[in-house]
Amino acid sequence: MAVDIGGQNKRGETVGADRAGLNELVTSPCQAASVQNIPKPWPAPLHDPAAVQRALAEQVQHTVAIARALAGSGRPVDLAGLDQAMGLLCAKALDLPPDQGRLARPALAVVLAELDLLGTMLRAKAPA
Repeated sequence: MAVDIGGQNKRGETVGADRAGLNELVTSPCQAASVQNIPKPWPAPLHDPAAVQRALAEQVQHTVAIARALAGSGRPVDLAGLDQAMGLLCAKALDLPPDQGRLARPALAVVLAELDLLGTMLRAKAPA
C-alpha cells in the first residue's frame, strides 16, 4: 500500500497524510514518520508447504464433490481445469519432505476415492 504523506503548509508543518482511505491530519514530521509505520491489517502468511498442499487437496475434493452432486442431479458437468488442479496437487505433494509427504497420503487417498466415484457416476450416465 502506498503512503501519501501530503505536503507542508505555510508554517512548514506536514499535513494531509492518507493511507488506505484513512485521512489523518499530521502536524509534525514525527507524526508523519509514524504514519508510515502503520502495520498492514493482515500479516503476510508464513509459507508452510504442507498447509498449502492440504488446502489444495481440500479444494480439489470440494470441486469433485460439487461435480458429483451436479452429475447426480442430471446437470451437465464441466471438468475443465480439474486436470491442472490435480497436477498441481500431485506436484505439491512430491515437493513435501518425506515425513510430511507420508502425512499427506490420507488426504490424497480421499481425493482419489472422490475422483473414482465421479468417474463411475459419469460412465454410468454416459449415453451408450
